[in-house]
Amino acid sequence: MKTITSAASGAGAQVSCVQTDHAGFRPVLRRDLMRALRKCRSKIGLTTGDVLVVDSLLSFLPCRDSKTRAELPVDPSFMLVIYASNQTICGRANNMCERVLRRHVSKLVKLGLLRRRDSATRKRFPIKSNGKVCAAYGLDLTPLLLAADNIIQMATDIELEEEEIRGLRAQALTLRANLLRAAHRLSDEVLEYVTQAKTILRRTTLKVNEVKSLLNRLKKFSEVQEVSHDLNLRESPFAAEIKASEPPAALDFEHVETAKESAGNGQNVRQVESQKTDTYKGPQRTDPSLLNVWQECKEIVELFPKPPKNHQDLQTIVQTMASYVGIGRDCLAKTQAKFELGELLRSLNYIAENAMRIEHPEAYLINMAGHGRSIARAESWKPL
Repeated sequence: MKTITSAASGAGAQVSCVQTDHAGFRPVLRRDLMRALRKCRSKIGLTTGDVLVVDSLLSFLPCRDSKTRAELPVDPSFMLVIYASNQTICGRANNMCERVLRRHVSKLVKLGLLRRRDSATRKRFPIKSNGKVCAAYGLDLTPLLLAADNIIQMATDIELEEEEIRGLRAQALTLRANLLRAAHRLSDEVLEYVTQAKTILRRTTLKVNEVKSLLNRLKKFSEVQEVSHDLNLRESPFAAEIKASEPPAALDFEHVETAKESAGNGQNVRQVESQKTDTYKGPQRTDPSLLNVWQECKEIVELFPKPPKNHQDLQTIVQTMASYVGIGRDCLAKTQAKFELGELLRSLNYIAENAMRIEHPEAYLINMAGHGRSIARAESWKPL
């Protein structure tokens, strides 16, 4: 792509070359970059609004094959300066306020993920040669693309660390339960630490080295006291606490077998709990289990990595996600009357995945609810 500098000079440009100064970067798909950015946004110092602005700016890049409409990776041959107006960008950012947009842009520039390419009048506009855009004044995405590899690697490291922490936490909870079974053998100081270990393991900011340190200390207590894993749980005064602290084999809303006392002979009889009926009120169909719904919504899982434990948690996530994709409370209330909660969650996930092409998310959601559309046929809908 050829850079025309004469037009820039004639316009009184503050930067002699307004085309992106391509310092090479590996081609990357927008969705891969955005997925990584959402994962590590807290570590970088980005808010949900900052990520939304980045997603909106990336949506202006011509990353669709003209024939197959397949997603193409962004490479150094692209003209990476976005010259769209604030009003246009706000429209793609779910009708964000222009003042809020300017604040997010300033923060992205300060963090080095964005660069301004200003003309003499600080206006954004393209520079054309032979009828084609060859350069522009506006917001340059080059710093973001140059940092793409580091961002993706950072997200991968975070995922590996989270996976390691989950494993270490499970080991620590199991060892803690074994220690509580022999609570009568522990000193008051050790017992206090073992009791508080569960609170420590609940911290969302917990690091790998902190979990390892806690686990090693619990192992030392176990070795010193020679705690037997076969002690009768009923003998421990912490029986209820032990059962609550042991890591479950599955999420709380999985079907499990429970011990129920029968009416005959005072014997305990294990019975299989009847299949739970769905608490969501929907149009003549039963919603899948919460776990299946959660696993299907990839975009929402990335934004809210902690799975919901009950329907109230899921309702809170639906409300937060609706606000994120630009759906107000009134619109959400209207659609909740027509959608099951799980189906509404899938619908919001679909809107988040296709935010670049859905210009009016509220109208889109109302249209989905009004026609009883299912997410399985969403690809065949005509965008509003």
